[in-house]
Amino acid sequence: MKKTIFNFLIMTVLIVTFAPASYAGVQQDAVRRLIEPTLDYDNVSGFCEGMAAVQKNLKVGFIDPTGKVIVPLEYDHVFDFHAGLAIVQKTS
Repeated sequence: MKKTIFNFLIMTVLIVTFAPASYAGVQQDAVRRLIEPTLDYDNVSGFCEGMAAVQKNLKVGFIDPTGKVIVPLEYDHVFDFHAGLAIVQKTS
């Protein structure tokens, strides 16, 4: 019984310690496979609150996980969403 509890605790510590770093790499790879082959963008960021910033011809906007444009690509710079809002910059 003690050995089972000890093994469980060791596995939990290992998962908590190493999973976040490896998960981030897996998530970025999944974003690349989902977005890059199917959509034509110059740059795609990681998803934040269900949206990813995308860039084409120096203009930036946001897409959802299906690739649908949610915020048109008409901004010069955007920041990630936080609490459902994002800061965008448009110079012209």
